[in-house]
Amino acid sequence: MPRSVGPPVNRADCSSRLFELFRGGHWTLLGYQVERGSVQPRPGLHIHAFGPQGDLFDVAGHFFDAYNPAVGDWLLVRPDGYMGAIFAAGEVAMLEAYLEQVGLGGAAAGQGDLLQG
Repeated sequence: MPRSVGPPVNRADCSSRLFELFRGGHWTLLGYQVERGSVQPRPGLHIHAFGPQGDLFDVAGHFFDAYNPAVGDWLLVRPDGYMGAIFAAGEVAMLEAYLEQVGLGGAAAGQGDLLQG
């Protein structure tokens, strides 16, 4: 899969680029207008969401233009910045299975890196 691009996005507190969210040795899960809490936080995974209930906003449409997500889609970015997988709305069970395969299973309440919006 291609390396993830770094379009500008707006965060609750500032403007940013997606590359800034990917820094570090962690996986990044981006939800597009998703239901918060449908994927549980876990160590090694940063979760962000676009939309009214999320912590990221695509005001100028750059994220949408780059990835063309549908409502409810999840985009998983590997620690090296490449796109690991894209899961459509309704495929949360498949996403959870994939997270397990790459060593990110075992979501536990109160653990992980869920960023609140």
